[in-house]
Amino acid sequence: MLTDRRFAVLCCGLLVAILFAGCAKAPPNLLPGDLAAFKADQAQVAIGTAQHAAIELNKIQACPSGPTSCHPFLSDANTRMVISVVRDGVNVLQAVPDGWQATSRKVIDTISQRLDAAGKTTFAAYLAAVTAVIDAIQ
Repeated sequence: MLTDRRFAVLCCGLLVAILFAGCAKAPPNLLPGDLAAFKADQAQVAIGTAQHAAIELNKIQACPSGPTSCHPFLSDANTRMVISVVRDGVNVLQAVPDGWQATSRKVIDTISQRLDAAGKTTFAAYLAAVTAVIDAIQ
């Protein structure tokens, strides 16, 4: 079982990883097509990190009233949805790297819209971090 302190450390670690993933700048000698692929790769890392966060949040058990009332921090349904949306987004990013901005934002918007109320509360900070990384890709 994960304590509140360990959960906070996990959250901070994931947010730092997301932010560092989006800090890389493209080498100045890339051709325009290569630059789009580089940025699409950075976007793929960012949304992939959201998927990893969802999987890890699903592994953490919250037990508000003792061990008999345990449930994942992020439900199985929400986790499956995040995995599916990210997988589809990654496929689009690989097929059409020039559309990395629209695809990345659509992935974030779709996840945000499809999460249930508890999922929106649990996953909001992760979506905000991914959005910040997408905005920072240069």
